[in-house]
Amino acid sequence: MTLPDINELLPKVELEGMSRRERKKQETRWRIYEAAMTLFSSRDYDSVKIEEICEQADVSNAAFFHHFTSKASLVRAYLEKLKATIRVKLDAAENANSTEKLKIISREVTRANNEVTSFQEQMFSALIPPGDESLDMEQVDRGITGTLSEIIREGQASGEFKKSWKPEVVAVSLVGSWLMMPLAAKSPNFPKKPYDELMKLVLAGLSS
Repeated sequence: MTLPDINELLPKVELEGMSRRERKKQETRWRIYEAAMTLFSSRDYDSVKIEEICEQADVSNAAFFHHFTSKASLVRAYLEKLKATIRVKLDAAENANSTEKLKIISREVTRANNEVTSFQEQMFSALIPPGDESLDMEQVDRGITGTLSEIIREGQASGEFKKSWKPEVVAVSLVGSWLMMPLAAKSPNFPKKPYDELMKLVLAGLSS
């Protein structure tokens, strides 16, 4: 078994097959992660200190840095968890058409953005350090962007979507809009269900 790297948060269902030592490491990592999410859900991201996360998780500062390289890595773990959840949902809906699959992803992104709001303004800086090759919008063949592109291509192949659209451009536009949506939503004049509006716009464009 390949051992997880620092910052890697394995699904809890996978911990049973690990050695006791590695399982304990992941259990501690989960405790730190969940403590951070609890604090982020009630406080501004910048105001939450690593010392407070450690106190909430009942671990030492040294233990924190044994499991996560920085506070920003917790935000990245959140995104990776979202990606894994989306993949599970899509696998369970293997017979769904492309429109339904795009809606599944949109629902999960909506749920995630409503779940924890305090670090959404830090998405670009915390999740997208300069030169990071895992950035979805740079690497259009992987991550959420790659999944969206693949679904759009499937829809074009089946005749569900028009072939005139470049899947990668649509996918990057969706991801970029999802990242910016929480910031725009702070305006009192912004629609109450912006993700639904965005998906209707994208689907209308893909079909025309």
